[in-house]
Formats: sequence, structure tokens, C-alpha cells
Amino acid sequence: GFDLYKVQWKKNRGIDQTAEDVKQELRSEMIPYSHAVCDDDGVGGGVVDIVRGIKGFVGNAKPIEVPDKEKGGKKRENYKNQRSQCGFMLADMIMRHKMSISAELDEATKEMMIEDLQNVLKKKDVPVEAPLQLIPKEEIKEALGRSPDFADMMLMRMYFELKKIENKPYVPRPTGGVRPLYPGMPG
Repeated sequence: GFDLYKVQWKKNRGIDQTAEDVKQELRSEMIPYSHAVCDDDGVGGGVVDIVRGIKGFVGNAKPIEVPDKEKGGKKRENYKNQRSQCGFMLADMIMRHKMSISAELDEATKEMMIEDLQNVLKKKDVPVEAPLQLIPKEEIKEALGRSPDFADMMLMRMYFELKKIENKPYVPRPTGGVRPLYPGMPG
């Protein structure tokens, strides 16, 4: 859902350690790999390679197509990239009070999270006809003196709102999924 109930952050981890941490966390929370997303840049790219099935988030990729309610089919919204598309969606969720944070956070983490969101969810001034975009991440890193990882984490959550995961219910076969060894013999 949209309640951030747990935050873990670790420093100075290699790709293999980070991948193991992700696998362990997904197992403990009983989350399928296909329901997790990781930044597909830098260390995250290696994690996506190791944790097969996890979704890779490419911020500079084209915006994700969404259903076109007027014409049917799909359309690409007027965003510069996926990062901007997800960022505007996150800002909307926050403004409409559709997202909550119930995780117990120390003051330093809370301040970093607020600082991240205040810097990441800013619209870049562009001509009216240009696609909507957020301030580039490099500018934010320079302003903060660090990567805005907390805001990125929340922004990437919006990926799954744009790429709805269809959970197909498991329907057992009448024979229990086992074929009889001999044709004509009941399963």
C-alpha cells in the first residue's frame, strides 16, 4: 500500500552484500521479487542483475504508457522521463494525503527524508510546450551533498502504480497437476 512502515539503510555495502540484504528482506516480508523495484543505476544495476526477477527502475527511460480513457488503448503522458512521471505522481499522492509514514524514524533520518522530498519533488522551469520534468538528480546531489535515496525510494514505489502487477489466482488442475503415468488411468 502507501504506508511506509519500515526503513532500513546501510552504508558502504558492496553489490553482493546489498543483493543478499534485499533477498533476505523480501523473504522476511514475504514479497515476491517481481513486486520489488531497485534503481537500475550504479550499485542498484548490479543488484538487479543478481536478484533475478526484481524490477529495475531506469529514471531516464521513456515515461510509462498509461490507459487512454478517451480513445482506448495506451498513451504516453507528457513527462520527460520515468523519474519525472513517478515524481509527479508521488507529489500528487502526498498532496492528497494518500500516503503515510508510520515507520519509527530517528530524528536524523526524518530530517533527511524531509530534505530529500523538498528537493526532489520540484518542477524544473521549462517552456510551456516542453514535457514536465523534475530538477535533475545531479543538481539535487550537488545541493544536498548526497544522493536523495529516501525520496528515490518513495518515488520508485509509483512504478507499480504505472505498471500494475496482475496477480493471477492459482487454480489447481482437477488432477492435482500430476499427469497419470499410463494413459487411460485416472489421475
